Amino acid sequence: MAGHWTPLPDGMAFVSIPATHGLDTWERARRELADNWVVLLHARLVDWLPEQIDDAALRVLLGQGWCRYLEMVRGGLGARTVATRALLRHAAANLVEEDGELLELSYGPTGRPYLSGCQWLDISLSYVDDLVLLGVTTRGLIGVDVERLDRDLYRTGQSGRICSPYELVTLAGIAEEERNRDLVRLCTLKGAYGSAMGVPFCPSEIGFGPDGRAVRVCRPDGTPADGDEWTFRSFVLDDEYLVGAAVYDADRESCRP
Repeated sequence: MAGHWTPLPDGMAFVSIPATHGLDTWERARRELADNWVVLLHARLVDWLPEQIDDAALRVLLGQGWCRYLEMVRGGLGARTVATRALLRHAAANLVEEDGELLELSYGPTGRPYLSGCQWLDISLSYVDDLVLLGVTTRGLIGVDVERLDRDLYRTGQSGRICSPYELVTLAGIAEEERNRDLVRLCTLKGAYGSAMGVPFCPSEIGFGPDGRAVRVCRPDGTPADGDEWTFRSFVLDDEYLVGAAVYDADRESCRP
């Protein structure tokens, strides 16, 4: 997977870097996090699965997540839990130079993940196929969401569930062959926003502007609903996936009059 870097007007950047075991990758990711306070990492789950591991080793790796792992095994998602925990430990050790052995992946009341023992770091996870996307920020909140570019949302009638009234009008105004891709874009942006907020909401009750314009959270009629403390971006990853990212900058919020 190739890395992807998207500079923003205010100097911040979303950085998508393949999460591999190579030192060069982690050095670059650490530098970008220090400079821009946000970084996105993507990896294939198979690359983070231990070749051989017994129950005793799994208990050490998963810590307090052992019971959650047993639940996930019953749902056929045990391997994802193990790979994600291994990736997070490695990321903690390399990105923020924390001892991964001391960090626990925990979940809040709404299911939002966080790293116990590293509360100044905010994380978000999203999955599709065997791809895992990890968003990290050192300032505020982050949410990420990833979907396949070819996920068929438009022809299956999902626009009414996903779009606000304003978005439905905007969607109808673009070429039909572009509507599904834009619908996937809106879906990932709303998924990322919900992940950052940590609370459920009805997707059709908020909206985003057309692709190619500054992205702001909008009311159903299209008028702005949030200030510039929120930053949103969408980009394509490996010509297969569409990534949505939402970052809440607590410093900007504290500077508001």
